[in-house]
Amino acid sequence: MLNSPDDGVWEEWILFFLRGLAETAERAAGTVKRAVALFAADAQRIETLGRAATTTLRVHRLLQKQLSTSARTAATKLDLSFPAVNGALEKLVELGIARELTGTPRNRVFAYDAYLRILSEGTEPL
Repeated sequence: MLNSPDDGVWEEWILFFLRGLAETAERAAGTVKRAVALFAADAQRIETLGRAATTTLRVHRLLQKQLSTSARTAATKLDLSFPAVNGALEKLVELGIARELTGTPRNRVFAYDAYLRILSEGTEPL
């Protein structure tokens, strides 16, 4: 068992904490790399949409900052019309990038599932 710093075993404690810090930093860097790769791959798929790509990419970037949104909230934040944002969210659902969470025809909420899965890795209960 690891002694406490009060026992005068400072080197062991410092090494213990440094190892933990290094492991956490490596995991965080891996998470960031996977998220950046996901964003790039999804953006490439969105760019194939033609005219709808511009608005859909803006909504996609918003979902990178906040994992879920409603069309009304996104329209306000992006200064776009509700129909434009609603259409973009539908495109994201069609591409499998976003998922509608509420199951209702009004006040729907959409989430960026793959990104949420990346951020949740390692947080599942044992």
